[in-house]
Amino acid sequence: MAKPQVFGRYLLLDKVASGGMAEVWRAKLSGEAGFQRIIAIKKILPHVAEDQEFISMFTDEANITSRLQHANIGQVYEFSKIGDTFYIAMEYISGKDLKTVWSYNRSRKSTMPLDLAAFIVARMADGLDYAHRLTDNFGQDAGIVHRDVSPQNVLLSWDGEVKVIDFGIAKAQEKSGRTRPGTLKGKFAYMSPEQIRGLNLDGRADIFALGVVLYEMCTGERGFSAESEFSLLEMVRNVEIKPPTIVNRDIPAELERIIYKALAKDREHRYQTGAELSEELQRFLIMKGKPPSRQEISRYLKENFTVDFEKERARLESYKEISLDDVEPASASGSSSRQTGTHAPVPSEQDNHDDGTAAWSQEDDAFASSKPPVRPAPPSGGIRPQARAVVPVAVDTIANKTPANVRRPSPPGFVASPSTVVPPSAAKGPKLFVAAAAATLVIAAAAVAAWIFILPKPSGTIVVTVTGAPAAVVRLDDRTPSRAEPSITLETVPHGPHALIVEEPGYQSYSKTIVTSADQPLLSIKAQLMRLPGKLVVGSEPPGASVFLDGKDTGLKAPATIEVEGETLHEIALRLEGYREVRKSDVKVPVSAELPVRLTLTPEKIRIRVTSVPEGALVRIAGANLGNTPVVLERGPEDAPPVVELSAKGCKTYKTSIPLELKLEMHYPITLECR
Repeated sequence: MAKPQVFGRYLLLDKVASGGMAEVWRAKLSGEAGFQRIIAIKKILPHVAEDQEFISMFTDEANITSRLQHANIGQVYEFSKIGDTFYIAMEYISGKDLKTVWSYNRSRKSTMPLDLAAFIVARMADGLDYAHRLTDNFGQDAGIVHRDVSPQNVLLSWDGEVKVIDFGIAKAQEKSGRTRPGTLKGKFAYMSPEQIRGLNLDGRADIFALGVVLYEMCTGERGFSAESEFSLLEMVRNVEIKPPTIVNRDIPAELERIIYKALAKDREHRYQTGAELSEELQRFLIMKGKPPSRQEISRYLKENFTVDFEKERARLESYKEISLDDVEPASASGSSSRQTGTHAPVPSEQDNHDDGTAAWSQEDDAFASSKPPVRPAPPSGGIRPQARAVVPVAVDTIANKTPANVRRPSPPGFVASPSTVVPPSAAKGPKLFVAAAAATLVIAAAAVAAWIFILPKPSGTIVVTVTGAPAAVVRLDDRTPSRAEPSITLETVPHGPHALIVEEPGYQSYSKTIVTSADQPLLSIKAQLMRLPGKLVVGSEPPGASVFLDGKDTGLKAPATIEVEGETLHEIALRLEGYREVRKSDVKVPVSAELPVRLTLTPEKIRIRVTSVPEGALVRIAGANLGNTPVVLERGPEDAPPVVELSAKGCKTYKTSIPLELKLEMHYPITLECR
């Protein structure tokens, strides 16, 4: 990791992302009593500092967003300028952008769970509704419209928060940079029909974009896609979109209705506010059952992006100890960002990080038109200097005191010109001593450099032993993965925090942040992998039986759904008063699937209530009188069906066999033929 750089009162830790006009850095703000906060710094690149239009747009973003204080909007802390560099200090949201999540699911030919997609869009609608309703200090409508709502401008934090970001092209009444008539800003695939027509916009344009986002999250396909920008604009203008249920048959009719209403061509027929859309989605989720929560978003991200999550945890842990002592040293001219108060040297676009974290940038999109053209960086002016050896200051000091005809020791690979060669006769006496001293210092410096750059740095050893899946894949940071079988030794692990991931298809991955240090040169890690769970859906006839799993009472009554370790044999037992216990062994549930199991319980005794019309008929079995109806008989489930004979005065004698039913009580009515 490169050393941090001072930028005003912030320490720039590393670069998250860069675009054509601006870049985003992770930064650290420290204060009294151990106060620390990781934030994001968005600053304009030096080669576009003269672009007044972009400066105006950048200023608009800060002025608009700094007034938006809502749980579903990325917060801005400060907008300022250091030297010639404008910057925004804003909330650092550690997680994934929605486009990354969508692309991840699409690559696997799947979609995000529909209830999570609806929940996320509902939270987006809440944040945008707040922005649309914002008023100034005098109670006047601020008239904010985002105009660039799209998946890459929505961040999902590892804690399950939903944040709308990047109000860089938002429309507000007091914007300093007015959009020229006929100018389209935003991404064509998420624009509303009225936005493409160049009409005046209100919050309903953002509602349309929310409808496109919801469509894409539920179907796994782009809402509007065409081979040319002109064709795309025509598709959006006429809202030519494939029905959601044709793409994904699992989408409920009510959710499809909500999508269609949000995508209405005429904005008068759309949801009029974000609050209306949010309420409809909440109502849909309640009707489905228990609505999801941000904890479920958190769980979803961590299960699907485990490696990125562990890397981020290790990264943030390593930032805790960074202080001003670790700052990038001053340049050769004696100036540094710390000394001058200007921004630290800016990495080039080629240094753009790709570490899987959510990026605060206007991402390049196939149909993005909002990004101003990138201007090439000005030439550095002059020939780029060749690499040269660094000579210690002490050597220069001694050499400067030697007579002009004494030759300095040449760095390795340096070829002296004839004019610099000194005759052997000149190198005598004190001159030899000075030259020898200089040479000694050069050798000493080389030895120090070898100690720093060549000798091995402090490191430790990690031994990982895996149970459950002995041949699982072990990953440590960015090292090449290898299999445990069942143990593996990882050597020369630098001291510090590391992300350890152990995974195997069909098993829950094991992840842990570990720290190697001089105090613990050898770490022994035991990783137990459990099969991915499946769901066992247990039913009983009659219902209400107590469910026992692998000999333990689950505390549940059938019908019941139980999460169990997949691809593992289980035993189910059902118990109900008055009935015999029933068991089923060798039940194996596929991972990430549901297996229905329905068992019928057999009663200990069957009570048969015999009635007659007319009432009071005499009941006989095998010639024995049992009394007059109603009569109750008891039989075991394995007994033969009883044969009864009923007779009454004035009625014809009736004889029949009573079929048994496997339940505690049954009723058998008989109607006699009477005169």
